[in-house]
Amino acid sequence: MRIYIGLMIIVTLFVTHSAHGLAAIKTQVMEKDYEHIKSWNSFADAVYKLHKLQIKKVAYTTETSRGGYPNNPDYYIETRYFDEASGRLLSRVQREASDTNKIHVVEVFIYDQQGKVIRDYLAAYLPIYRNAPIQTLINFHSYQSDLHAFRQFDASGARIYEQCSGTLNGEDVFLSLEEHEFYPGEAVLSTREYQRCFSSIPKVAGRYLKPVNEFKTTETVIEESPLASHEERELFIDIYSDMLENDPTNTDVLMKRAQLYFEVHYFDLAVSDYTDVIRLNEKIDEAYFGRGMAHGRNGDVRKGIVDLTVYIRRIPDSSLAYTKRGVRYLWIGDEKNAQQDLSKAIELNPRNAEAHDDLGVIYARQGQHTKALKHVQTTVSIDPTYMKGHHNMAMVLYITEQYQQALDAVDHALALQSNARGTLLLKAEILRSLDQPQAAQKIQEEAEFLPEGNWSEQLSIQ
Repeated sequence: MRIYIGLMIIVTLFVTHSAHGLAAIKTQVMEKDYEHIKSWNSFADAVYKLHKLQIKKVAYTTETSRGGYPNNPDYYIETRYFDEASGRLLSRVQREASDTNKIHVVEVFIYDQQGKVIRDYLAAYLPIYRNAPIQTLINFHSYQSDLHAFRQFDASGARIYEQCSGTLNGEDVFLSLEEHEFYPGEAVLSTREYQRCFSSIPKVAGRYLKPVNEFKTTETVIEESPLASHEERELFIDIYSDMLENDPTNTDVLMKRAQLYFEVHYFDLAVSDYTDVIRLNEKIDEAYFGRGMAHGRNGDVRKGIVDLTVYIRRIPDSSLAYTKRGVRYLWIGDEKNAQQDLSKAIELNPRNAEAHDDLGVIYARQGQHTKALKHVQTTVSIDPTYMKGHHNMAMVLYITEQYQQALDAVDHALALQSNARGTLLLKAEILRSLDQPQAAQKIQEEAEFLPEGNWSEQLSIQ
């Protein structure tokens, strides 16, 4: 079932409003603050970009129709795009018939492994006064037994609507909540029906406020989450565990729980869940990536390399996968394979800051300081917040006796993480080289009380 709430609102506006009413709409739209206009237009552009990216990746077919409103029945041309292999509706785009460069409505659907819609995005403009979309929507969908629920956000991140329908234990369920009903104290929020419908849906739009993040999931889904805190992750782990008691073969839920186990550092449990996913459906590529990451963090580095190798064989253009496997080769002291993987990662994505940094570490260890400096400088130019990159740049500059530049770089690193023990010790050594022994001693004494870091890709002063 698809709910076109945004489009329904637009139709209602044109059926019920007089010219005076449209003038009021104009006033309302024009009075929106500039940041709102900018962000909603950006969202609409991003939804259209997501549409273009999605149809670029598959063979598709199209269907076209015309439509409009009572006072303008031939206002738009709608094109619907279908995946040729599965027949799934990928997106629909309405363009103004008089100027097909103008988008009237764009909607994009994202599916799970079982072919169910898990998210959809919509942006819609009025036929007049197009300074910003009149409606922006992000819908998160959930399917529990015979229930289908969705939670709706706008492009500003506001949670605006929820709906759930179906049956639970043979009883009909229909829940419909507006935004003023989402707050503590509403009796419906504590009911079993509400919890079963909405417990697995995020309460914030998070990274999906940028729709093109959908195409980063193969590279970042394991290390990104719209959840805000450790406590919220623990809560969702409990929710997913309850769901799996009733449906232990649900690979979508297993993948979500495994990701959360990884994020809260229960690496052995993450490995177990990813293993179950692979047993149930060995075609889910991300399960191999996730298990490879979890194996490595759990100390089974060689097993992690094996899983990441499977993933790379299936997804050979993943710069991140080559980076992560390269790092794990570093962990076991195999610099030859690490260098090959990190070089391939950069070939696939020249703006991969992590790969540049780790390759710089390898070159520094080999005594190729010019190459090392080039790569760590590239890291911090791509991502100025990459603390380890600033540390490693300071280390290379220190080794090559460029002490003042090394001091500047180490201060950048400490501005990002002030209690990094290894970086403080490096600063102490740099200060000694600059003939500032008292300042160096003070920093070293502070650093001695701090815990050791755990970066094997960080250049050490030893």
